[in-house]
Amino acid sequence: MSALDLLDTNILIASMKSREEVRRRLEIEPLNALRLSQIVLDGLEFGVEKSAYGERNRARLAALAQRLPVVGLDHETASHYGRIRAFLER
Repeated sequence: MSALDLLDTNILIASMKSREEVRRRLEIEPLNALRLSQIVLDGLEFGVEKSAYGERNRARLAALAQRLPVVGLDHETASHYGRIRAFLER
């Protein structure tokens, strides 16, 4: 990975699902070199709202989001976005 990496949705979902090869790769990267985009965080919040395992996934996402700086808006805004988008799709 480069000096500063913006992680995409697929990598973060794989990490949350404990895919070993992804977790190992992320563990060797310094945390200060990784970033989470607001758009990706919004999409993950939406997925959590629709998930059959919402509480478990919310805890995993919260743990991940606390460790990574967000480029864009904040985690609270993303959480609201996820709930609103899921509500509108019901």
